[in-house]
Amino acid sequence: MSGAAEGALNSGATGSFATQSDSFVTVMDADGQEQWTERRGARQNDEATSIAFGADGSVYVAGRAQSSLPGTTGLGGWDSYIEGFKADAKNKVSTLFVQNVGSSGSDRPGGLVVDGNSLVLANNEAGRAVLHRFDLSGGTATETATRDLGTWPAAVSLAWPWTAASW
Repeated sequence: MSGAAEGALNSGATGSFATQSDSFVTVMDADGQEQWTERRGARQNDEATSIAFGADGSVYVAGRAQSSLPGTTGLGGWDSYIEGFKADAKNKVSTLFVQNVGSSGSDRPGGLVVDGNSLVLANNEAGRAVLHRFDLSGGTATETATRDLGTWPAAVSLAWPWTAASW
């Protein structure tokens, strides 16, 4: 599960800027019991909007932020971001990477898929539908391709269904 929260989550932590929304991701087991929750926040509002799982159990999140998340540089307006997490056998979570994706305008992720070692992000970049493909094989996200599909949302219906291997 992913989303945005203001105030305390299950851990009681509110983050440095408690009046702003922060991104979070929670992973549950097959019985619906919480395994772990990670909360990330920028100085302004941010939210996690999509989640995907890798074959190795890694968790990948797409979201958007009004200011720079820790470890990133803002691009302008609302920035889309992708982030990867990996938990060990004791559910201690490590961040694999976090990076902003998009334009100098306001951006919003439309969804993401993981296909083997590829992550594909569908992104609304200042009103344009843009696909980004990332290679995950090195433990980080290395952008390998982009495709601008035109004005959002008309371009989205033309591009669906798609996979990492289809372009």
